[in-house]
Amino acid sequence: MSPQSTVKVSQKPPKTLSEKTGGGILVITEGVFGMSGDLGDLKGISELKKKFNFRIFVDDAHGIGTMGAEGRGAGEELGCQDEIDVYFGTFAKSFASVGAFISSTEDIVEYLRYNMRSQVYAKSLPMPLVIGNLKRLDMLKNSPEIKPSSCLSTNLYNSIWFDLFFGRYKFLLDAEFAQEVIASM
Repeated sequence: MSPQSTVKVSQKPPKTLSEKTGGGILVITEGVFGMSGDLGDLKGISELKKKFNFRIFVDDAHGIGTMGAEGRGAGEELGCQDEIDVYFGTFAKSFASVGAFISSTEDIVEYLRYNMRSQVYAKSLPMPLVIGNLKRLDMLKNSPEIKPSSCLSTNLYNSIWFDLFFGRYKFLLDAEFAQEVIASM
């Protein structure tokens, strides 16, 4: 969605939009914006949902596995997970795997399964990857020693060394450390 269409839609009074669409409004946002690390205003959007009766779609690729007491993402972290109607997550970030998922009501999932163009000829993931993803989800849910913050710390550590290795020099630690690394190159 272009910024122009976002501005155009947000300038219309929500009541008018609700009446015009018969209530068929889907608000799409991110749980954590990947480029900036900012949290989406899920609480604010959830409050508006109560007033204007729309659905919320959250792309939480950067929140799942790293936020919330059980790693369920930004919605859990902010206390509004139950207000999210369609939840998208990926296994490519905090789960160190491939694949993604959409979680919603059975009706919505079935509709997407049979109507998304990208899924018409899509192949399913190989079984070892599916088993690995399910095991990671199970560990996150049932292993209290694995905390989302430890996943975040691991990702941060790995991203620092990835960035250093490929010459991006994006130092996220202190200046003294950065100077030592630069001096050793």
